Amino acid sequence: MLPAAKLDVYRKFAEWSQRLERVTEAAKIGNPTVGALGDLAWARVFDADDLAEFAEELHTVLMAALADEDFGLLEEVVNDWRVTARQLSDPLRASVLRSSESFSESDFVEVGGLSDE
Repeated sequence: MLPAAKLDVYRKFAEWSQRLERVTEAAKIGNPTVGALGDLAWARVFDADDLAEFAEELHTVLMAALADEDFGLLEEVVNDWRVTARQLSDPLRASVLRSSESFSESDFVEVGGLSDE
């Protein structure tokens, strides 16, 4: 017999292992389809390098989740990647985020005339 909590940990581990496999395969082919990513289809905005980085980070937190029997960190990491994917889905934001250009302090100006009222 296996305690219900332990069974839940193994079930989540199995589910996330399958997702990790899909992301790993998607990183190898680049430009994955919605079907290839399944419920992680929001990650299709990432290029192959980003997908590989996502897969690596997902693997690390998945192993920690299994060891700790706690998937909180994994859910936090996935949420962070999902937020980044949303930002990259906007063409203007994507161009800024993916720009190799570095910014200096002179690129910014102080906004005046605003009050805290």
